[in-house]
Amino acid sequence: MKKNKIIYWTATGILGGMMLLTAFGYLTNEEMKAGFVHLGFPSYFRIELATAKIIGALVLLIPFIPKRLKEAAYVGFAITFISAFIAHTSSGDPMSVAIMPLIFTGILVVSFIYSNKSLPVRAVNKIRNRQGLDGFSDEALAELLAFLKELDSGKNGAINPSSSLSKILSEDKELLTKLAQ
Repeated sequence: MKKNKIIYWTATGILGGMMLLTAFGYLTNEEMKAGFVHLGFPSYFRIELATAKIIGALVLLIPFIPKRLKEAAYVGFAITFISAFIAHTSSGDPMSVAIMPLIFTGILVVSFIYSNKSLPVRAVNKIRNRQGLDGFSDEALAELLAFLKELDSGKNGAINPSSSLSKILSEDKELLTKLAQ
């Protein structure tokens, strides 16, 4: 699980950092402003894109943002990167320029895949959002149980899960019965 977090945060950090840097460049760098003219875009589009990149980067980088908003940011960045590749290719830019959006699409895909690798966290969130266990596979419940046991054993450092674990388990009697088996 630690390896997955490292991969996720590395890819997301690179992606977020690049989006913030390019957004800043869109607003301040004269060469980047000229690049939008070269591609045939109006000046206001540069400002809109910079704003969208700042918002999207913050959504991906702030951990407590809801998953649905993060998914919207991933979709927005994917559309942006594909559109950038098409715009650079259509305007006759060299392949070394046109390929960069595809490279960032690859980093985006890695970030997205590894954002979804933490099954126990997703299972806990699903339990909190639903009343009951229908829809959970036995494998998901086993993963959740292993994760909760690891938390309860204190292997995760400063986390004191006893009170929060009790609260989660007391919310659903059916869950408590399944986990006790």
